[in-house]
Amino acid sequence: MKNLEDLHFSCLIEKPFNLNFFKFKIKNLIEEVSWFEKERSRIDEFAKGFEKENKAAVGIFINFINKSPHPVPYVMAAVRKLLDNNRYIDAEALLDASLERSPSSLHILTELGKLYLRSGRANQAVQVLKKAQAIA
Repeated sequence: MKNLEDLHFSCLIEKPFNLNFFKFKIKNLIEEVSWFEKERSRIDEFAKGFEKENKAAVGIFINFINKSPHPVPYVMAAVRKLLDNNRYIDAEALLDASLERSPSSLHILTELGKLYLRSGRANQAVQVLKKAQAIA
């Protein structure tokens, strides 16, 4: 068998890694798929709620997403849906809440920086994007 480092897909995995790290990542993905399948209908309901001016939906979604083993993909999808509907304040609230749980998430930091730029807050955008750059 080849070393894990020799496999063509290994460039997509965070470094440094070894077989135990790889098994850990696979276990996390399996947990996430299981959670998503169990919660799919609720996630679809939230997506519909984000299309309307439903302030309560964001707070409920934040509580719901905190139960996810890996919330970032769901947060990103919800934020994009909110931004598509010009709900910048709600999108920012969701990103801020997500940063409390995942303070070093490049996805969340980058999206927050873009939101700040779109809403004319360049100084805040620079601060957040510099933080993301330092982590990367």
